[in-house]
Amino acid sequence: MNIYCVPPLLSAIVLFTLFLMGIFKAKSSRANLLFAFICLVGFFLNTDKAILTSAHNPAIALWLSRIDHAFLVFVIPLYLHFAITVTGYRKWLPIAKVCYLVAFLFIPLTQHPLYLTGIKRFFFGFFAMSGPLFYVFGVFSSASVILSISLFVKSLKEERVATKRTRVKYILLSFGFAATVTHFDILTMMGHEMYPMGNFAFIPMCLLGYAIFRHDIMEWKIFLNKGMVFLALFFMSLGFFMGVVVILKHFLGETFDGDIIYVTSS
Repeated sequence: MNIYCVPPLLSAIVLFTLFLMGIFKAKSSRANLLFAFICLVGFFLNTDKAILTSAHNPAIALWLSRIDHAFLVFVIPLYLHFAITVTGYRKWLPIAKVCYLVAFLFIPLTQHPLYLTGIKRFFFGFFAMSGPLFYVFGVFSSASVILSISLFVKSLKEERVATKRTRVKYILLSFGFAATVTHFDILTMMGHEMYPMGNFAFIPMCLLGYAIFRHDIMEWKIFLNKGMVFLALFFMSLGFFMGVVVILKHFLGETFDGDIIYVTSS
């Protein structure tokens, strides 16, 4: 374990916590379900990056990155679908459905050498190198994020209800900033000796967490006041930790620093 794994670990912990909270309220709102899935994808990405900082085997590091990118492609439809659901601009929904199809088509491509060409060791650890197919994914992903931000900005200008404006404002700031810094990871994937900016996604997501508790922007007030739910989350997290430790020790124990296994699991 080293200092470079701390930012992605913090991001993974924050995102997994938000995922659990969102999934518990998924039945009451489609926005909560989409929010939870976005956080889950971010959790997978940052967990992968945290593990790669202490990996010793480049083949396993590349294998983990390819598995992670099989989930990462769903940021294309999820960001846009979430923006449409929150803003209410349903005329864009057919575009989101097309994006889901595009994401599914990208899944097998993520395992091709032309998507991730290999792995490279930097001063902070291993990081996957981008190939031509990754840049195609990047175009779709960037277009989805830009369109999503445009819908939020449009909604912020048109919305007159103060509570809804606050909700859109915080979502725009947090998700917009998180998506922006994550896109800078492409510089590292191109081979530049640069620490991935996306590892600091926990900063905008903490802003979102503040807004959730302070302004209840996700309408979780009743949920947050139920101590039993927090108790359930505690035991679920404990069981998750124990299970992941066992699995990681079995598959990765000989090729990874022991500390990173425990910290990642926690």
